[in-house]
Amino acid sequence: MIFWVVVAALMAILLGFLFKGKIENFSRFRLRFWPLVFLSLGLQVLLYSGFSPFPEPWGPILYLFSLLLLVLFLLGNLKIPGMALILVGVFLNFLVIILNSGYMPAFAHAYYEAGRTESALTLEEKGFLNNVRVANESTRLNFLGDWIVLPQPWGIHAVISPGDLVLLMGLFFVLFRGMLQS
Repeated sequence: MIFWVVVAALMAILLGFLFKGKIENFSRFRLRFWPLVFLSLGLQVLLYSGFSPFPEPWGPILYLFSLLLLVLFLLGNLKIPGMALILVGVFLNFLVIILNSGYMPAFAHAYYEAGRTESALTLEEKGFLNNVRVANESTRLNFLGDWIVLPQPWGIHAVISPGDLVLLMGLFFVLFRGMLQS
């Protein structure tokens, strides 16, 4: 996913230049509650880096809390064009995760297709991997889970959710419009 965040950002900036936008226009962003983003991402890194200091039952709860921090940041910045689209993406992920006990549903076949065989095997054997849990008949809203395979240049592809896709489109729009504002 990180690769596609970078691609979306670079494409937005390049297209912004084509439409005579300016990087300096980003200085006009007045992001409110921006520390919440770093707190949220820092918490997710702690949870899923393999060195989590939190005992097992706290993982899903803290993951949901980290997503709630992102929602609060986005709600506080809805005046910025495109933030509502990012909010929709985060909300779709938050909704499916909260309905599935703090885990994003994932499809092992998508991980196989993405060339992530080890992750697919772990999902099948353990039933979960980091913040994802294998989708099954009891999964709620599994169509909002991780099943979309996005190619990446090094052969191991990303497996993302529809919410992630909406989030990427929102990021592109925020950056593109940000360059064009006067």
